[in-house]
Amino acid sequence: MNGSEKLEKRSRPFFAKCSHTKLLAYSEPDKAKSEYLHLARQAFQSSGSSIDFGEPCKRKIRRVQSALNSETLDISFVIELQSLRSIFLQEVLRPAIRSYIVNKSGSQRDIENLFTSVLRIDGLVEIGQLLDKIDS
Repeated sequence: MNGSEKLEKRSRPFFAKCSHTKLLAYSEPDKAKSEYLHLARQAFQSSGSSIDFGEPCKRKIRRVQSALNSETLDISFVIELQSLRSIFLQEVLRPAIRSYIVNKSGSQRDIENLFTSVLRIDGLVEIGQLLDKIDS
């Protein structure tokens, strides 16, 4: 099994729940919001990566976690997630990939975990945008 197949296998349950939550949003929005909260909390549990996220990314993660703790999952939460995704791509994922390719530093597992993190953030952004449209 190659790296992308392993990544897909590890990520499948989370993304299946994302798809289910999107469908649920149309018939039971309150239940979908509850599931969204659960998915968001799951996504922001420690990844076990040895890569330093840098202070701007850590600050954004703290803001997202604060919103999760207060259960404030409105459009401002989605905007925070979008901002986090952008910072994460620029300041964490790209440098980690560059370092992995050029210097052979870090592990393939770390890179896979970072990709998974970005994909999870994307999934949460999609659900949040859908829930916001349904609420409007």
